[in-house]
Amino acid sequence: MIRSLVTLPLPGCLLSDAGVYAQPLRALLADVGTSEVFLERGEKLLGVRNAPPTAKAAVGLAEVRGYRHAILAVPGDLVDHRAALSVLYPHLEMHLLPIVPGDAKLMAMAWQGLVAGLPTAMPPPANADYRLLARSLEEHARRQRRGLYPSAEWRRFLLGLLLGGTPVAPTSDDKAGLAKVALLGGLAGPGDLLDYIEMFGGRVVYDEWLELSNEIFFGEEPFATLANSPLVCGLGAREQRVTEILDEVDAIVLVVEPFCASALEEAWVRSAFRKPILVIEADGLGHLDATRVMRLENFAAMAFARARGGSGK
Repeated sequence: MIRSLVTLPLPGCLLSDAGVYAQPLRALLADVGTSEVFLERGEKLLGVRNAPPTAKAAVGLAEVRGYRHAILAVPGDLVDHRAALSVLYPHLEMHLLPIVPGDAKLMAMAWQGLVAGLPTAMPPPANADYRLLARSLEEHARRQRRGLYPSAEWRRFLLGLLLGGTPVAPTSDDKAGLAKVALLGGLAGPGDLLDYIEMFGGRVVYDEWLELSNEIFFGEEPFATLANSPLVCGLGAREQRVTEILDEVDAIVLVVEPFCASALEEAWVRSAFRKPILVIEADGLGHLDATRVMRLENFAAMAFARARGGSGK
């Protein structure tokens, strides 16, 4: 199997058939407890501070763990991560996957071109049952819209699936009266954000990047799923997905990174949704600092309390 990093989660059945073991950069950085080490190492290698934290940490992760291949597939990430990861050339080879929103046939051609340029690898003996896992994921997501699972437990489950594991299914804690929160933005930044949201009376019922990523990974029609994913089709498609569940949401928290296109998402989310909104700029991959904790607490005192008292949720 070829061991590779990938910016955009790709359909698991395609990776398996091609003999590629690829794990998403953002998921890896969220899964480990040493992301700050990767961030510091990447910053040293790049010699710059004004770069997105995930781009810097990607460089450190690739070097420390000895990755030799990276598949770059997201337009925004492509610019930031391709520029950053180029510092590891020739030890790290980058493979570009052209993104064709809305066109499954062209996505299939793009994928075939990518696979043709990869080193030869033997595929594994058997594929996972992606159809069964997809159905399980859909059912758990419906339950989480009602706020049945603790935020951190829901995230651990989604991360485990995306990284190719067999995580224990989340269990309900039967907590009532928590405000329902949609967490938007790329998976990055403070690892303790979910704990603070719960501490202040909220529960993440929609974890955007992870849920959309798992939809791609377990897609039964991989090229159509990839071509039509909101992660590929942009802000309009992401807005439509959130709008579908907006009645089930009391507040929105958007996480953005500095020095990249995600910093422009604040204007989008404030114009698109009429819900209480908090924007958190994640300038690192560690814990929330005191200022951000205070902002979240003040936001929760208004938005979460109003949701619990006013809507009866």
